[in-house]
Amino acid sequence: MVTYRPFLVIAWVLACAIFPKHIAQAAKTQDLLDELNPAQLAIVRDGGRVMITSTTSGQPWPSVKVYQIIAALPEPVIAVFFDYETAHTYVPHVLQSTITKRVNSRICDIYYRMSIPLMPEEKYTVRNSLRTLPGGIYEIDWKLLQATTTRISEGSFRIQAYGKKQSIFCYSNLVVPGSRMAIVLRGLALEQVQKNIDALITQVDKQINQNPQSLQHQIAVLRKALAEVPNHP
Repeated sequence: MVTYRPFLVIAWVLACAIFPKHIAQAAKTQDLLDELNPAQLAIVRDGGRVMITSTTSGQPWPSVKVYQIIAALPEPVIAVFFDYETAHTYVPHVLQSTITKRVNSRICDIYYRMSIPLMPEEKYTVRNSLRTLPGGIYEIDWKLLQATTTRISEGSFRIQAYGKKQSIFCYSNLVVPGSRMAIVLRGLALEQVQKNIDALITQVDKQINQNPQSLQHQIAVLRKALAEVPNHP
């Protein structure tokens, strides 16, 4: 014979009513490793880099996703990335990176000037947004606002703790250039993605080992941005 306990049922209903957001977030906990198939997972866990390209009909360049494990915790990595105005000091071909507008503590518009091989200098503005996701993931995404020739540029950088003092990240990007030479430059574009990631990893290592005070400042700026309740744009 089953004995019903109405007060337990009522307590559960009240808990769901009071904490629906937390319950929903727990159900949506993410893990970047789950996005990889067994072969890709083996490569990443062995210290390699996995690049996944996806071609869209009519687009000259594919969308790209890159997964890799880095020997640093997520917070310092995302703090270095979040310091947008230093990008020109370490990202290849970037001549200028200037914040032109702060929408709120986590959303910024950044103006870039970029030297592109075989092409005129490109000038563009993107809107970058910082957030945290379930599963302890930090994410910065970006979307093109205006550009000299580029038609579309959007993507994201997500990073999550992996083991001790390590992280796994996913860098995704889609660029649709406006140049007629886009097909010729496809290989250079994919190479540039690799170089951008290498540059970020090198910069993080440099900040950790050579400029710890500068890194602590970057982390403090990141924490302040995440602690503030942002005004919606």
